[in-house]
Amino acid sequence: MFYKQKPYDQEPTRPNVLTSHADLNHLLDTLLSRIHLILGDNLTGLYLYGSLVTGDFDHDISDIDLLAITSSDLTPDELDRLHRMHDQIAAEYKQWDNRYHLIPKLNYYPN
Repeated sequence: MFYKQKPYDQEPTRPNVLTSHADLNHLLDTLLSRIHLILGDNLTGLYLYGSLVTGDFDHDISDIDLLAITSSDLTPDELDRLHRMHDQIAAEYKQWDNRYHLIPKLNYYPN
């Protein structure tokens, strides 16, 4: 797990160092901050998966896989803002352009 919202406005769970790559840690921190800014309390968790988690990550060619858990469906405005954020990240972190994937997933528990 990369991030988990805690109840009652407590500080979120967030590790200080995620990987041995400083540039990647900076990117992940930026992604978390901006996703949280867009989704706010709708973001209940952000998970890393794929090669970065399994130990097969190659800094030069691997992508970054993120799963965002939300408490409700994303609104058209949230989706638009996430797309614009993706474009901004791509411009700021050129080496990671098209090398990270964010999948929003509704935190759904059927009765």
